Amino acid sequence: MTRAQALQDKRDAAEEGRGLGHSSSHFLIQRQPISNPNPRVPQLQVPYYINFRHVAPPASPDHSLGNPGPSGGADRAGYTKVTLKRRMTIAWDNLPPLIENGVRMVPLYIRSANIFFRLEPIEVYISSRYAVDSCPYRVIMQHEYQHVSAFVRIFRKCWATMKREANAIRLPTADSPKNTPEANIGIEQRRITRPLIQSINKVRNIMLEEMRKDRDARDASSAYAKEYAKCPSDEW
Repeated sequence: MTRAQALQDKRDAAEEGRGLGHSSSHFLIQRQPISNPNPRVPQLQVPYYINFRHVAPPASPDHSLGNPGPSGGADRAGYTKVTLKRRMTIAWDNLPPLIENGVRMVPLYIRSANIFFRLEPIEVYISSRYAVDSCPYRVIMQHEYQHVSAFVRIFRKCWATMKREANAIRLPTADSPKNTPEANIGIEQRRITRPLIQSINKVRNIMLEEMRKDRDARDASSAYAKEYAKCPSDEW
């Protein structure tokens, strides 16, 4: 095991937890594998690997709650929730140490920088006040899954955004290592990865903001009025 690897093994959990962790967000995402990269997006630079994955929504909504969603909130006919997670792992390595001006230097580099975004679990609710196959139930179901299509589009677009962000950050590789005083390896590792952590959080915030705007537009009072008009008023 190299010096760089040994230091990283001791810090992996703490570094990931402080830098990234995970956050919850109330958006519904439908699983759709990102298997056909956009040819206009440039290929990833070595040593990056980026993976976005989201689970499928439930086959049928939870119909057990009269007012789904957080307690004490508004009177809701339907509710959707998904948890957004992001994570980064780094595989560090180094070439044989060398002496520069009497200082033992370690040619430090990254074998792989792995970035993961996940959307899981997904929860979908329709109020138990509305009978299955009733007009309101069908309208609410359609409304919730319109959110699904919009959020899938946003999620897929942010995969390409993360790719561009990563390509703009040059990391040390075996062909171009960063010569680092042996005593400063930990400090240098944190300095190297800081811009990448910032870019991951940037993409996460872009994703959430676009989802929020789309959600707010679809859930505006004027949009809801059109939904309610689809069923007789006495059924609501």
